[in-house]
Formats: sequence, C-alpha cells, structure tokens
Amino acid sequence: MFGTKKKKVSEKELRAIAWEEFKKEMLPKILEEAKTPGTYPTKINVARTGEGHFVQVGKTTAEATQFINSIVCHRCQVMNISTKADKSLLDQYIVTYWYIDGEAKIYNEIYNRVKSENS
Repeated sequence: MFGTKKKKVSEKELRAIAWEEFKKEMLPKILEEAKTPGTYPTKINVARTGEGHFVQVGKTTAEATQFINSIVCHRCQVMNISTKADKSLLDQYIVTYWYIDGEAKIYNEIYNRVKSENS
C-alpha cells in the first residue's frame, strides 16, 4: 500500500557508480584493443609537466610512475620522470597514453542511465 521513500543519491555517489560501470564496460574493449590494435578507433594524448606544475606524491620515481599509470587506467607509458630530492613532489614527467575514441560519450550515457535509475 505504502511506498518506501527512496534514499536520494548524491552527485558524488552517482559519479562513483557511473565510473565503476564505465570501467566494467570498457575493460573488455581496452584488452581487445591492446591485443589487436586497430579494433577500435583510438587517440593518443601526451601530457607534460615542467617547473611550477607539481604533483604531490611523496613517493619514489617508480611509485610515482605507478601512481600516474593508475590515473589513466594502465594504458600509458611514462617517460622522463623525476622527483625532487626529498621525494615530496613529482618534478617532471611526460605521459603518453591512448584511449578509445568516444569514451567520454560512453561515460555520459552510463552516467545518465545511472542517474535516471536513482531518481
């Protein structure tokens, strides 16, 4: 007779749910593209930091490489990486990573679906 009141999901929670769904959907595509390049249309980005653009990691160079790699879902190559002597700041890095063209559109579709399911 009486419906239960649905708990309102915050924007942050919606984005977290959508991100997890996105990763589940993209993982097979990423693995297939890694095994057979050209399966999906891909693009390559290069990001570089220099003096004045620091990432705080508090880690060694190897750990910093792993940190950057995790940000772009293990699809990158990190080159020319160096940290400050005290290892508190990542001083310089160049990252080359690839992504499947249209990933933003796929994420937005998943986000909108998750949002409508939780409204």
